[in-house]
Amino acid sequence: MAKVFLKSVQIVGSEPRFGVVVSVVRCWLTGMSQTATHQPTPGSPGAVLAMVRDARTAEQSAAVRVLVGGVEWASMHEPVEDSEAAAWWTSGEMVPLAGRGAPLIAEWAVPEFAAAVGVSTDAGKHILGDALELAYRLPETWKGVQALSIPVWVGRRVADHTKSLSVEAAAFVDGQVAAVAGRIGPVQLERLITEARARFMPETLPVDEYDCPDRRHVSVDADRVSFDGTVFTSRPTRCPTGSRPKSTSGT
Repeated sequence: MAKVFLKSVQIVGSEPRFGVVVSVVRCWLTGMSQTATHQPTPGSPGAVLAMVRDARTAEQSAAVRVLVGGVEWASMHEPVEDSEAAAWWTSGEMVPLAGRGAPLIAEWAVPEFAAAVGVSTDAGKHILGDALELAYRLPETWKGVQALSIPVWVGRRVADHTKSLSVEAAAFVDGQVAAVAGRIGPVQLERLITEARARFMPETLPVDEYDCPDRRHVSVDADRVSFDGTVFTSRPTRCPTGSRPKSTSGT
């Protein structure tokens, strides 16, 4: 607690001198109030940390504005009859930049946007696709990103994983991510995506050997004996193609 020591002041003469004394006391009190606010001293550790926090917030806000701009840019440049939509080509098939339900963007509009951001055309595609995925298929996560409660990089990572999901599966992931304010690691996200597929897209899950009926065995070919007296053995490694068993849950 700050202490103030006042010395006795003898006022001699006319009244204006009293005004001088009051000004001095007022100056002391003003200095106390400024000290009490604990403003970080320039060049101090507190000032450095405050500067870093402000810079980080500004960086996040700028990244959000880029995504918002991507959504607006896409809405201004939807493909028309004589133009192709921007997409990824995978195994000879066209894969849209975002999942089902998100709008398309003309292919010719991507390079201009990427140049404005200062990235390659492919990187611009990723930004536009993530922005559209968040805005149109992950609305709760998108709200958190815009409010800076969910980091932009987390929102984009989630968006990148949900583009191949159905509308229902993406909505399920969106609710789960928003419920924890984006605090989800890579392993947890992978498990969440798998759960969403199991709930809403079971036909897309890969066939796993442990899903098959137990056919474990070892075959010994006694007719094929090597020169050193050993025989050949074999065992199955996975289910035959298309042999996924039917679910028996709920019985």
